[in-house]
Order: sequence, then C-alpha cells, then structure tokens
Amino acid sequence: MNASINPVARRGNLMLDVRPHTSCDFHRIIMPYGQLQANPKAPVFVFNRQPSHGIHSLMAMKNAGIKIICDIDDHFEVGPKHVMYELFKKHNVAEVIKQSLQLADLVTCTNEVLAKVVKPYAKQVEILPNALPFDRGQFTLSQDTTSDRPMVYVAGTTHRHDMNLFAGRVNESALTIAGHNPEREEWRKIEALFGPDVRYKPETPIDSYMSLYDGHAIALAPLVDTEFNRCKSNLKVLEAGAKGIPIVVSDVHPYLNAKDFPAVDFAADAFDWADCTARLMDDEGYRDARGQELAAHVREHYHLDKINEIRRQIVEGIV
Repeated sequence: MNASINPVARRGNLMLDVRPHTSCDFHRIIMPYGQLQANPKAPVFVFNRQPSHGIHSLMAMKNAGIKIICDIDDHFEVGPKHVMYELFKKHNVAEVIKQSLQLADLVTCTNEVLAKVVKPYAKQVEILPNALPFDRGQFTLSQDTTSDRPMVYVAGTTHRHDMNLFAGRVNESALTIAGHNPEREEWRKIEALFGPDVRYKPETPIDSYMSLYDGHAIALAPLVDTEFNRCKSNLKVLEAGAKGIPIVVSDVHPYLNAKDFPAVDFAADAFDWADCTARLMDDEGYRDARGQELAAHVREHYHLDKINEIRRQIVEGIV
C-alpha cells in the first residue's frame, strides 16, 4: 500500500499507521510490526505519537470498537533550545500527543523514565525497548573498520547541543560526523562548532542508514542532560553493537542504566571525551574487546525477535 496515499496498512485485525516515515516511525512501527506475527482477536490500530488522520480519526475508531495502541519514544514536550520548539508550539504538538495518549487503550514506550512521564495520561503503559534484527539486512557486523576515520557520530539535525559536548575535545582529524545535510540551517550551525579537520558524510535513507558506520572503528553518542533527553532510548548503543564497534556515551539516561553499564564507555566531561576516545584509538586490543563485548550484549538483550514476542503478547492480549 502506498503510504503517501493512505497511511493505514492492514494485516488481518492489525492496522498500522505507516505514513511516510521518520526514524521514529521506522524503529517503532514499520520495522518491528513488519516482522511481527500477531493475530489480535479484535481490530487493533497502532501508531507512533499522533495518528496521520488526526485525533478525530481516533475518536471514530474508538466509537467503532477498534482498540488503540499509541507508541511513544520521546518526551512530548521539547525544550526552548530544541530545533523543533517553534514548530511544536505553532501546531500544538504536545497537546495532540497528550490527547492521543488519553484516547489510547494502551501506550507502549521505550523505558521506565518515559513510562513515568506518560503514565498520568494513559490508561495502561507497557515498556517495549527499541530492538534490532541483528545479523539481518543492514544490522550486521561491520566488515570494514579501517577504511575511514576511526571515530563516527551518526547524527540528526536536532543534535547540535549534544555535539557541543565533544566539539574541540576529541581529535577532529580522526572524526566523521554522519547524517549531514548542508541545506538545513541547523547543520550550518553544527559546522561552526568544529574546525576544518572534521569530515562529514551525507544523510542516507532510513532503510540503509547503518552504512554510515562502515569504515569506522568507534561510535560516539553525546547527550546533554535534559528532561527531554532522559526520555530518549539507547538506540545508538544498539547500532554500534550491531556493527561490533565500541561506543563512548554521555553518562546520562538513557545510556546510564544498570543493564548497559558494563558494555559501554562513559564520558562525564570534556576530559573524559578526550581520554576515552584516545584510549580506544590507541589501544587496538582494548578497542576490539569492547566492540565484541557490546556486540554480544545487544544481541542478548535487544534482539528484535525477543522483543517482538513481548509485543505479540501485548497486541494479542489487549482488551
């Protein structure tokens, strides 16, 4: 079904909002439900954050007896420094998402921190961590970690303030920032944070974005400690683990958690970003060992097949 014409795809009693998708739609709806074998007894509609056809469509579905699952993977309130702040305010996005949460029979989210935020608006909340189909498609171990610069940060337009945490701290001649789009003003602001030695890779389609890690040996995931960011998922950890390379992360949630703590390297300040990245670049044995540890860790805890079994039980058990 062409998502640009009708964003709702149906498979038996399962209906999915498959609008032209963002990264969030891809990881929370398109990919997991595309690989899910579920047969709910009654019609169930699943969407991420807000439905393509608007709140009135949810009301009509509820009146028709259709069960509603709202998935959410970010805080519904973005702070004033967020690049999307004015857009969210103009279109009243936070209120629309809250209404979606309230109308849903069930809300699924990525972690405990976000669950506490959405719980006041939801009838029932279930946690479904982000997960990947490791060793399939683009989510396979990297066969090349040496042909490009050692370090890579696979970023999006919204991460300028996060990048500022390591700008000028890491070896910029060893750094590639991937996901670059020079046509966007925010990326020009990002470029101004760094010197001329940084290399950029252009953004790629979501169904091939993991290729941005190819050629690199170390992943970075900076994150400013804000309420919005603490509700994010640890997807960057899963991506680095899929490729079998180590990752340096900020010491804030979602990266700072008991499950992932042994498998990642933490940077608490500017000195840590310099020291952690230098050690991984200089010590090949340590770098390889940490990459192997992370690869095993994510496959044990975040495999899509395992998380999809929980998802199947949720979808089939909704009443």
